[in-house]
Formats: sequence, C-alpha cells, structure tokens
Amino acid sequence: MIAISKSGRTVSSEDVQNFLHAKERGIKVHLFVRKNKDDKISKEFYYLGYMEASDNVKEFIMPNTDKTAVEIEWLLDVPVREDIYEYIVNE
Repeated sequence: MIAISKSGRTVSSEDVQNFLHAKERGIKVHLFVRKNKDDKISKEFYYLGYMEASDNVKEFIMPNTDKTAVEIEWLLDVPVREDIYEYIVNE
C-alpha cells in the first residue's frame, strides 16, 4: 500500500522518521480505513491490522504547490482478505 504524508513534510520530519523507524522505536503502526470518505454520518472505519514502512520512500513536491510530502510504501503484517478488500474499494 502507498500512503502520502501531510503536506510540508520531508523525509527528515519527526513524524515521518517515527514511521520509518517505528520498529526500532517501539512504535506500532495500525491501519484503519474508511470505505467512503464522504460519509458525514457514520464515519465507519475498518481495522486492517499492523503495518510497517518498507524501504521504498520518496520525497516529492506536491502538484500545483511548492510544498513537499513523503510517499511511503507500507507492508501489512497480514494481507487483507479479498472479500474485505472488494467490499472497501467497491461502491
């Protein structure tokens, strides 16, 4: 899974460093996802387990801005079951 940091972050930002070195720092990173980010009523989140940052990290300039962000590839401890994945990504 690929995730992008908040804008204004660099690879050396403290929160990004905590993600990249979570295991050594004793930080557990949990993945929660929303099926529909536009759902203003229930705001249901689904817990998909622990994840760990891979070595695939890229700092970039966000389009149409002068702000940096960091793209991180994440590895899930347990793969998401296909039926759950399909439920989350489909309408």
